[in-house]
Amino acid sequence: MTGLPTDALRVGETLPPLVLSPLTKAAGHRDVFMHGMLGVAYLVRMITHWVPQERLRDIHVRFSAITYPGEQLTAVGVVSAIAPDGAVALALTLRNA
Repeated sequence: MTGLPTDALRVGETLPPLVLSPLTKAAGHRDVFMHGMLGVAYLVRMITHWVPQERLRDIHVRFSAITYPGEQLTAVGVVSAIAPDGAVALALTLRNA
């Protein structure tokens, strides 16, 4: 095994659909897929290029699609609110194609 399955096993991921292609395909998926938290990590990385990590107060996510290896991810963000104390709320979307 090489690539994503090996990397997933190295970090302790043992959920079969994420690492074993035959099981994933038997479950109706086209192949192994990435853990949803990987997309969250990409978004947090994007945010922390703008502001220091210690300034992040919280993050809420909703997972709505599976990301397969090789898909291009596109992040889009808008400022959805600015509080009186200067805190900024962002509405971020990560789409896969």
